[in-house]
Amino acid sequence: MKTPKEAHEKSVRTVAGRLRERLERSAAEAVLGREREMDHILRHFDTDGAVVTFVHGIGGIGKSSVLAAVAPRLADRGARVVRLDGRTIEPTPHGLFAALGQALGAPGPLADVEAMARELDSDPRVTAIVIDEYDRIRLLDAWLRHEVLPAQPERTRWLFAGRFSPHAAWLTTPGWSDAVLSLRLDSLDEISCRALLARRGIADESMAPMIGLARGSPLALELAARYATAPDLGGLGENAVLDALARRCVEDLSPPLREAIDAMSIVRSATKSLLDAMVGRSCDDAVLGELADLSFVERAEEGLVLHDSVRHAVVSRLRALDPVRHRALRLAALAHLEGASEGAAQTGPNAWRLTADLLFIVEHPEIREAFFPSHETTISIDSALPGDRDAVFAIAERHEPPEVVRAFEHWWTHGRSFFDVARDVTGRVLGFAILAASSAVPRAIVEGDALVRAWMTDLETGPGRDRGALFHRRALSAEHGEEPCDARGALWLAAKRAYVARPGQWALYVGTRQQSSTLRLVQKFGFRASGIRDGDDATLLLEFGAAGIWSWLRALTREDVVPAAGGWRVVESSRGLLVDGRAIALSPLEYGVVVELVAAHGAVVTRDELLDRVWKQRHTGSNVVDALVRLLRKKLGPHAADIETVKGHGFRIAERNALET
Repeated sequence: MKTPKEAHEKSVRTVAGRLRERLERSAAEAVLGREREMDHILRHFDTDGAVVTFVHGIGGIGKSSVLAAVAPRLADRGARVVRLDGRTIEPTPHGLFAALGQALGAPGPLADVEAMARELDSDPRVTAIVIDEYDRIRLLDAWLRHEVLPAQPERTRWLFAGRFSPHAAWLTTPGWSDAVLSLRLDSLDEISCRALLARRGIADESMAPMIGLARGSPLALELAARYATAPDLGGLGENAVLDALARRCVEDLSPPLREAIDAMSIVRSATKSLLDAMVGRSCDDAVLGELADLSFVERAEEGLVLHDSVRHAVVSRLRALDPVRHRALRLAALAHLEGASEGAAQTGPNAWRLTADLLFIVEHPEIREAFFPSHETTISIDSALPGDRDAVFAIAERHEPPEVVRAFEHWWTHGRSFFDVARDVTGRVLGFAILAASSAVPRAIVEGDALVRAWMTDLETGPGRDRGALFHRRALSAEHGEEPCDARGALWLAAKRAYVARPGQWALYVGTRQQSSTLRLVQKFGFRASGIRDGDDATLLLEFGAAGIWSWLRALTREDVVPAAGGWRVVESSRGLLVDGRAIALSPLEYGVVVELVAAHGAVVTRDELLDRVWKQRHTGSNVVDALVRLLRKKLGPHAADIETVKGHGFRIAERNALET
């Protein structure tokens, strides 16, 4: 017998479930101009054509809308539909197993590929696994292709949506080429564009310029419908149009909404508490409701999320025109996230979310690209297959001495699973890497590799003995060895998934025969020379810290966000400038320009503003400003780059300097 409270909670869940179904059906009905693409997907589903379907296209083209529309139609055909959002999945095997286990209603995370197959096989229906934002888990692409999908029941179907087309290996690998459908979403036709604008209440006579401007992008049409676009945007390229429309839409919002949008552009997803911390006051329900109703804001599982195209436009403008505020928002976000992660469990449902949030506000491209890729690559990273042996050891023998090649033989014989290979679009091996957790390295490898034996001794006698470490034995390119190149870069990026998969590890040991040049590339991330060697084989060490990867990320983010002290001081008495203690004499005009730039505290000062305030006239022409800035940079010598040109806007003082008058 249920208590009244239990009965009420069940009623609420039932109503919520019905409302969710209603919203999903409404979303399906709202998709315009994609009937051909959806029919193509459903036809393959009905005829057992494609096992895997990739829906891809540029940002704002409607990929998520197509998934939302297709899912209920698959359910109508009797399929069990499992929908996942790549933004919420930790890009590791464990992360995918946990997300799938929850979505399938399993009692806990799926243990492995076989457990996943058993769970899927327990239901006699066709299971369609739909993953939006697939780009966010592309680190798992090769693993899915080689290990996961082939082991699942034949009646399982996969539908992925992202910006990037499927890697060529999906289309060229024997067996997969006939089982994969690659479906690119192109621009909407004029009829669909007009139908969309009509739903937004736009009169027929006002549609033509909006349609010409949006070029068939549903997001651009939504933005154009919100803002009466000006004809001067017509000459811009597709991405520039989205940027311009996004900026105008944001500028048209009320000040509280603009502040919240600026804050949202900094973070991966925004909760009320995070927004409150960033804007410095409580965001009331009315503001949050207005935010959620904007066409370029999505209600995601973890909070409110700006569409990537709008986010890029907003944060780029904020960084260029108001770097001080941009930095202040990042600092506030960092402080909030650090507080949220204090004492948090090293594993569990919140671990990846907190780690991803920290990763997102790091602006080191080498870190961000590993987890939030912004461009497509033609290089794939796969687990090494038995047939890759000859290619791997041809690379090793070309770049390594015989004793190191013999050590690699021990790794291959006793731990081929520790090898990753970089492949081009034809499947040719371009390079390889060896990476393992210390706890997983067999004794036979330790005995056969002197450098790893030294690592194990150092680990077992040091502060990390109870937590373990990661061993990155080598990353080699076929053509360039240990020199920087695309293949080696891809291997390094892929290796970073191991950091997240084992967040509590104490350190990362990296083997290299080019210690000086490699250290120059990675020192900024906290690596140091450890002194552990075996002949010419040296070791670089990255100690993560007390809280594992979180300690490292916090330090890296804080270093990235908080500017170094230092720099400029305007001396009013002498009408000159001190830079790191060195006095620089200035002409009256130079002094005037410096004062204006310093007073802006890192924000952009336009040429017109400088002409007005320093030259006291406009007709002089803006080229005199550029000429004077060139003279100033010459006087600054090694600090010339402290005056930055912001293309299309003006000049600013680099934000790394502490500006005083």
